[in-house]
Amino acid sequence: MKKKYNLDLYKHNDFVKMIQIKKQMTLQQQRIFDTILATVQEMKKSGDILDVVSEGDLVLNLTAFKEQMLKGSNIKKINRSELEDALESMVDIKFKYSVKNREQDEIGAFVIFQSAVIDFNTNEVRVTFGKNFRTDNLLP
Repeated sequence: MKKKYNLDLYKHNDFVKMIQIKKQMTLQQQRIFDTILATVQEMKKSGDILDVVSEGDLVLNLTAFKEQMLKGSNIKKINRSELEDALESMVDIKFKYSVKNREQDEIGAFVIFQSAVIDFNTNEVRVTFGKNFRTDNLLP
């Protein structure tokens, strides 16, 4: 019973950290981040489980990614330049933090997405996370 409590607490802490990260993003970056989360969840629900190639590398279906981008938007179709803007916005997402307590006093920053690639031949979106951001933060 105690283990389950700790696991729930861990998930809660990750949720709070996610909210703090999102507060530092622009609206477009928040939209892209939410699109990635929604795509992961949709693919998991439909059984088209995404590939976690290795810790930090994720492969998403481009069609599912586009569908999630269109949700809540008044546009009907996404063109190539909008995808380019989305990728550029994605790799610009940074998180700044500061820790000040008795044991630790530091400030820092890290990127969430180190790289993002759309491969139109394979219909994939390949994302690589920065080393300080774990893949399981995105997997519900």
